[in-house]
Amino acid sequence: MFKIRSLALCGAVLVSAACVMVGNRSPLAAAENPGSALESQRIAVLTSDAPPQDKAITCKQLAIYGGKEAVPALAPLLADEKLASWARIALEVIPDPVADDALREAMGKLQGRLLVGAINSIGVRRDGKATDVLIARLKDPDAEVASAAAVALGRLGNASAAKALEDSLAGAPATVRSAIAEGCILCAERRLAEGQPAEAVKLYDLVRKAEVPKPRVVEATRGAILARQSAGVPLLVEQLRSADKLLFALGLRVARELPGREATEALVAELGRAAPDRLALLILALADRGDAAALPAALQAAKNGPDQVRIVAMRVLKRLGDASYVPVLLEAALEANEEVSQTARTRCGSWPCAC
Repeated sequence: MFKIRSLALCGAVLVSAACVMVGNRSPLAAAENPGSALESQRIAVLTSDAPPQDKAITCKQLAIYGGKEAVPALAPLLADEKLASWARIALEVIPDPVADDALREAMGKLQGRLLVGAINSIGVRRDGKATDVLIARLKDPDAEVASAAAVALGRLGNASAAKALEDSLAGAPATVRSAIAEGCILCAERRLAEGQPAEAVKLYDLVRKAEVPKPRVVEATRGAILARQSAGVPLLVEQLRSADKLLFALGLRVARELPGREATEALVAELGRAAPDRLALLILALADRGDAAALPAALQAAKNGPDQVRIVAMRVLKRLGDASYVPVLLEAALEANEEVSQTARTRCGSWPCAC
């Protein structure tokens, strides 16, 4: 009996302490709104004379505890040079449309880097209601603002945004064209994710044929190949044959990404015409695909290729097939070239009971 009464007394003390901690509210109310007290405290900091560093930390905390009630306290900070970026951290994640309203309203009041920041946050939130004002900003005399608007439109990815970017690309100033191309690529990715590959291809092709910086061409070419699926193999081969090292590297990357037997066969065919300094890289790409159809070509390279190519081929044979490749390794293990024979012995020994 004494034990039961002691436990009851301890429970009463804990309940009383909890009531004091939450401002004398009932424990049930505190459990239902665990973040409300924390949010109120932090809102009070933002509206006080607290130093900027305290308000900055408070903004980060409101990204966790904040809701729509915090937006009126955060919105004025969008015009504060020191605190705008901190306020956006919270506004970008508050799950209520009032945060979108605050950012759109700020666009009409801000300039320069502060405006760029607000536009970036609108893009993060993918606020479709901002489409028209962002389209208008594509012609902003401030290239940074126009560029931010282009990328934000890409993140929105709706039909109006895509058309505006498409129409603007060719005639845009050079200082903005790269960002518009990025926006087009983002829209294309959205189309592809939504099961509209033809629309994606259209946007990718537009960018890769435009006068834009090389990185944008590379990004668009990758997308154009993958969006076409098996029909993208000829464009993949074009990259693998390019004298441009950046495009050749792109080809190797996409060769690992593009599924299907057609892509494997195209890579195998390239082994017969590629320069010696590219053969090993193509073999590695084939190995990463893990397609057994590449095994005969890899065996041929292990037998008759240049020494460095043979070494690479022997190292990947096990990833492409079964013990049928062991005779090739056994033969190579007896050769005079020490590096070739050592590689063959090592790879042969990795197959259980093969040698």
